[in-house]
Amino acid sequence: MGLAYLVYPGAIHTRFLHSIGTVAAAQTMLTTMKEEGTAIDSDTTDAIRMFALLHDVGHYPFAHLLSDEMGIYSIGHDDKEHLKPIVDTISDEVHDMPQEAIEMLLGETPPPKRLFMQDMVSNTVCADLVDYIQRDGYFSGATGLGFRFDNRLLGYFKLVPDQDGAIRLAIVPVKDKIRLDVITDLLQLLRYRYVLTERITYHHAKLAASAMLAKAVVWAGQPDSETLATMTDDRFLDHVAHKSDNDGLASDLVNGLLERRLYKPVFRLTRKAVSRMTVEGFAKKFGTPKGRENLEMEILDEASGLVPSKTFHEGDIVLYTSPDYRMTFKAAGVLVKWKGDAAIPLRNVIAEEYWETTIQQEVKALEDKYDALWSAYVFVNPSLRDFAFEIEKACAEVLEMENDPLLSQSLSREDTYSDIKLAQRLMDRTGLARSALEISHRNPRAASKEDRLKEALKDAIRAHGRDELKKDEDKPPSKALEKFDDEPSESEG
Repeated sequence: MGLAYLVYPGAIHTRFLHSIGTVAAAQTMLTTMKEEGTAIDSDTTDAIRMFALLHDVGHYPFAHLLSDEMGIYSIGHDDKEHLKPIVDTISDEVHDMPQEAIEMLLGETPPPKRLFMQDMVSNTVCADLVDYIQRDGYFSGATGLGFRFDNRLLGYFKLVPDQDGAIRLAIVPVKDKIRLDVITDLLQLLRYRYVLTERITYHHAKLAASAMLAKAVVWAGQPDSETLATMTDDRFLDHVAHKSDNDGLASDLVNGLLERRLYKPVFRLTRKAVSRMTVEGFAKKFGTPKGRENLEMEILDEASGLVPSKTFHEGDIVLYTSPDYRMTFKAAGVLVKWKGDAAIPLRNVIAEEYWETTIQQEVKALEDKYDALWSAYVFVNPSLRDFAFEIEKACAEVLEMENDPLLSQSLSREDTYSDIKLAQRLMDRTGLARSALEISHRNPRAASKEDRLKEALKDAIRAHGRDELKKDEDKPPSKALEKFDDEPSESEG
């Protein structure tokens, strides 16, 4: 879950709990299949259970974030080089460690006739998914209504050959007839998986936290793999915070995470704004630590030109973009069989009946929604939110692309500038500076300088009319704003 707990405070469940849950889910699948007439011998059962228990054993702190998402670490959590010493240590401690479990843990594919063993734990709809989809939704509370996996779906898992003759784990929604309700349950599971991805994995605040941590690790330097293997998340954050770096910048970012002072989004690129080819090029160019750093510095240089009086520093903005641009909807590859002799991916089912067409449409819609989740963000230090407008403009200039309209702050900032400019002229002509302060006494909610100016503007427009007050638009503004800075409102003490 990475840093999702900064968005959903309940999401502090551990990978250890998930590993135990995956064993339980695998055992439920094995038991149900046995009850349905598919017997699996005890040695195979032991290997599957051990693989389920240890399937995430190579994950070091924030592994998905720092390896898969941000490309910080050169070695992945599933790399054989990283996993082998860990697995060797475990196999020395565990009596009669199943050899097939060791091989699967090291990323070796079982022989075709035994491929179902890997399917059961780490394919699409598998024991891993069955556990985390319930666990993450429950502890985060991110999906509002609760979701509970219906174990009866497991009764439709069978061992069947695929088109290459390998024995695979597939959903066969057929008994005496095709069970449309089973297919509905499968589609509901896939929809729920998308909801979790949208609301947790790609929540903008979580992405901001991810970009902050990635930047801190780049500055502080990554620990070696042996040290990483001994670290918890807390120890890792402490290591990054106290590592000597650029004037304590890494420490500032980690403290910002610990105190939940997250950077704020000012610019967002969606797949709609760029073609797929450009998305691929963007991800490859800026999905690396060096690529992100180069773009961040370009944007800061451009912003400095827009605000000559302000000096921006490295780390004032952070970029989130992942080298993985595909946003692959893996779950649509779940193997199914209700026609023909072989199991095939759900997305490849040929529609012959109307109800099959509707399934195709639902799967295609989910694939498109996954595709649309791709985003690249520019986040700004919360202390610099007053310069969000200028940084947004700098992003647009450097990238030569438009901000996502849902995020764009251009209109609101321009309107604010226009209102303040007009309010300054109003105060020149009508002496409303004092009026604005009095308004703030009557309305403590309008205590900020900007709110008081807006209230003064509304009063003046009602009294004098906007057109009349705009006649001398080129007249230089007075120093009326200084009065607001000098005289605190009642709510300000």
